[in-house]
Amino acid sequence: MNRFFFRELLANNSDVLRESFAFNPKERPVEPMPEGGLWDAARRCPDLSRIWARRHPQDYSPDTAPYWDFTQDSHRLAFMTPEALTLLARLAAAAVFAPEIAATVLKTDIEPLHAFLGRDICNWALTRGRWQIGALRAPLAAAASGISLEQKCASLARLMLEAVRAGWPEALQTRTQSLFAALDLPDAYDAPALDPGLRDALWYFLKKLIVRELDKQWQPYFD
Repeated sequence: MNRFFFRELLANNSDVLRESFAFNPKERPVEPMPEGGLWDAARRCPDLSRIWARRHPQDYSPDTAPYWDFTQDSHRLAFMTPEALTLLARLAAAAVFAPEIAATVLKTDIEPLHAFLGRDICNWALTRGRWQIGALRAPLAAAASGISLEQKCASLARLMLEAVRAGWPEALQTRTQSLFAALDLPDAYDAPALDPGLRDALWYFLKKLIVRELDKQWQPYFD
């Protein structure tokens, strides 16, 4: 646990501190008291139980959930709702495929695209989103799967979030399984892993979208 980081948060970003406390277990595990004799009576005494808890905290181990301090800002995606993460992923996918969206004219192609992304996101991609993706466009577009443009957007939306999450510690990935399972996106497909450099650049792009394009309630976690 990074105590200096927590002092900085207390002074400058209480939002992250509040969410960190909410995410983590409220109490540190305590070593169990021995069995039998006076120990059984001690367990029934609140004062003695509190003294034991203060003096015998359980060390963190692979079987004990670690305390997450969220010094890595990408980990703070765990603070967001499934709806906000889904919107983020769809915005990012639309930005990647903005040139293809602009070239889509047939109604049979436009309708499923609007059904997945929404008309507003498509318009955003053509006006602002296309200018925010930069050199990431080519490698991310190549990682998408599917035949139609709508399928490519859908697969890439999931892939980008999962690629960032793949860089998290395994225990945090486990803690966030239910959050990512609740996303309104297709299931992850068996895509090649992104190299660490590309994954870092992807995260900075997603972070930029959070700060610039999502509801202001999420900004304090990533500023």
